[in-house]
Amino acid sequence: VQNLLTPDKNYSVEQKQALEIALCKQNIEHWLKNWVYVYEPRPKPRTIPYTEAPFQKKIIKELCSAVETGHDLRIEKSRDMRITWTVLIVFLYYWQFHGMTFLVGSRKAEEVDKMGDLDTLLPKVRFMIEKQLPFLHPKGFDLEKHSSWMNIINPESKGSIVGESNNA
Repeated sequence: VQNLLTPDKNYSVEQKQALEIALCKQNIEHWLKNWVYVYEPRPKPRTIPYTEAPFQKKIIKELCSAVETGHDLRIEKSRDMRITWTVLIVFLYYWQFHGMTFLVGSRKAEEVDKMGDLDTLLPKVRFMIEKQLPFLHPKGFDLEKHSSWMNIINPESKGSIVGESNNA
């Protein structure tokens, strides 16, 4: 991927966008630092850029390895570590740029997907998608059309992020 700031090149907007997508696809760290926003409810509700603590960088690296090699990964967590956001970010990255499918779940359906409730899983994914510029979305993606209860579909790859629960 070429540097977008190369002074002797006059790239069109479309070329710059294609280069940015290629850079994001090959480098999750680039995508994280430039395009990922999360919701922070405390001390007052606001949207903030995702910033990684050292333990989160390590977890992201481990999650990426687990996704790419197909092995299980156990993560111990406590409140305020943003582990749920971190796992969903990695799933979103591989769904968005590599067309993969993921299953997210909880014991009750209302903990997985309650439209607009950022305390549940799939609304967090929808939130992150909405905060990115549309050119980064999969080709043909329309949140209204490709997102339904317990499901978000990548129309380009047919990958999905699917919700599951014990009571759904």
